Amino acid sequence: MTAFWTSPFNLTQGTITSAIVYAHNERGWSTASAANTAGAPVEVVPHLMAAPTRGAATSATAIQTDWIASVSPATGGSPVLGYAVYTDDALGIWRLVATDVATTTYIMTGNVTAGAYYQF
Repeated sequence: MTAFWTSPFNLTQGTITSAIVYAHNERGWSTASAANTAGAPVEVVPHLMAAPTRGAATSATAIQTDWIASVSPATGGSPVLGYAVYTDDALGIWRLVATDVATTTYIMTGNVTAGAYYQF
């Protein structure tokens, strides 16, 4: 579906599309299939999420980050498979600290400096 929401089509999320397909091999191209008359909605990448918040388990040695799960239509029309968490490490340089997080909470316990300012 990526091809439909990018140039040159630029269709919006939820637009119903139908398609025909051709097969190709070393002998040539087939005739066109029948059109998918039911169509399918265009799906896009997830929309911008709200900023995360500091969780209750935050301490001098750990930082808990919580966020609100994306729900339709903000999911882009497809279920969210996981979240990626980045931190600026109190140095202003963003780095990935977790991928494919299936929950809406992440607790960072390593490389935490008491009194330092972190963003997630």
